[in-house]
Amino acid sequence: MDQLERRIATVESEAKDLEVAANKKRIQASILRTQRNDLLPAFRLPNEVLQRIFHNVRIACKPEDYVPIIRVALVCRRWRDVATNQPELWTHIVDDPRDLTSILFERSKSAPVTVCLGNPHVPTTLRAWKAQEATWQTVCARIRSIESLDIRKPLDTLDDYVRELPRSAPKLRSLCLTNLSGSTYDTNQFSTNLPYLWGIPSKRMPQLRTIKLTNCHIGWDSPLLRNLTTFHIKHRDKHMRRFSADDLLGALDNMAQLVDLEIDTVIPNLLLANRTVRLNRLQSLKLTGRFRECHQFLQCVLIPETAAARISCYEEREDDDMPVAHHISIIPRRITESTTTGLTRPRSRSLEIFSSPEEREEGEPEAEFYAWPERIDFSLPLPNRNLCYEVPQYYGQSGTGPLLDAMLPFNIVSLSFRDWCNDFIDIYEALRMFPVVDDLFVREPGTWIINPIGDHTAEVADGFNDGILELLPKLKSISFERIAFESPSACPHDKREQVRFDHLLAFVKGREKLGAKIETLKFVECWNLSVEQVRQLETVVGKLVWPGTERWMECERPSCESCKGCA
Repeated sequence: MDQLERRIATVESEAKDLEVAANKKRIQASILRTQRNDLLPAFRLPNEVLQRIFHNVRIACKPEDYVPIIRVALVCRRWRDVATNQPELWTHIVDDPRDLTSILFERSKSAPVTVCLGNPHVPTTLRAWKAQEATWQTVCARIRSIESLDIRKPLDTLDDYVRELPRSAPKLRSLCLTNLSGSTYDTNQFSTNLPYLWGIPSKRMPQLRTIKLTNCHIGWDSPLLRNLTTFHIKHRDKHMRRFSADDLLGALDNMAQLVDLEIDTVIPNLLLANRTVRLNRLQSLKLTGRFRECHQFLQCVLIPETAAARISCYEEREDDDMPVAHHISIIPRRITESTTTGLTRPRSRSLEIFSSPEEREEGEPEAEFYAWPERIDFSLPLPNRNLCYEVPQYYGQSGTGPLLDAMLPFNIVSLSFRDWCNDFIDIYEALRMFPVVDDLFVREPGTWIINPIGDHTAEVADGFNDGILELLPKLKSISFERIAFESPSACPHDKREQVRFDHLLAFVKGREKLGAKIETLKFVECWNLSVEQVRQLETVVGKLVWPGTERWMECERPSCESCKGCA
């Protein structure tokens, strides 16, 4: 037994000697690598060049992803020292489970810091809870260096954080608060209101210019709202604290510097509001709500002519207290450039409709409507799209008709379609809403547009509908940006949509017979149209514009056996 103990002691002693020798060798290898690196051009770069390289690596990845810059910085000791002493590389802080908050604050030094506390998971262990609390306490302790603070937490945690937030943040420019519990957290009518920010005077946060609120509110009378350039609120909690028209309009009136405004919240009745708010510096407005809410808001708020507006309206349910009224306007009132007191009449003259059968990620098709106050030639490059409408998710089928009606379609004289999806509203019903359109421009025509207007024209010509044209009765000009006609020689495998020439010819003939002759028919690009067919069209329209040469559509599959004899 004693002999075995002596052998064990000897082996352990030899192992320690080998470990000491290995450490010495590793140190020698490290010294040699440093000497080698010092001789290589890439490792002799000036600090200024290295800092520029590290900066480009940092901005090329997501702000919260530090892996690329860490890998680059660990190339050698000098690179690591340069990187760790470059504060702007470490200014994005998240509530990572690894608890790197203290290290990142230390490396960022006095540089402005962005903090995003967006971990949605509620701590389930004491250790996790302490780590979360330590992160928040570190943030509070360094609030004077924070430029942007984004808190996304369940309501109880969000409420605690806002209560504990230091009342002085001299560098804070952006504050984003998100209640992850949603808008139906409990039945308490004050559940989603955060009153602890209400009493903070703006001089305590003098640089604050952006506030974004989701499923929560801080009160329309908060002094923090007064100096904002960006304000977003998305909060439709039926239990939220009610506010008056004066609260809303008064808050907006105090935001004299406002540039970006996004509102999706319950808007009080503004019909009796005896005031008008001018947002003279506004560049972007996004308004989401019921038709009456949007209508009343746009009647009380004036925006510049150059401001981009996106209006997203939906129809109230039938059991709502305020059903949709016909012909209520949702066209923004604009401040003219020549004077701050004059207003342009809110109406649109041109409209472009874009819809797609492709579904959004949420499972609904997409539709957008762009409007202009003047007549637009859609064959030319379009001016800025300063006014856009859309139907919110889940309201596509029930909301498209009322939305078109609220755009006052009886003022539209120039109409453009980029595509159409009947999931929103039947194309026949949509075209009936434009009684004075005299110029129609279709980007990618197909049977969806040719068949309805052709069938209706034929029915009226045969004596139906009391001989009255309901679809575009004032139409004088039609332009097709890209159109392909059916051809006997077309490849049977070609799935691109093609229009029957006889349907188009019957349509223009029918219009001529009814005394509503098409004055101008224009094909910007066309395929499978022969000279003989052009002559037929010229006899029934006032003017035909086409490329001037026959152009036949080629199969998209060059190796297709069915097309070898077509040439």
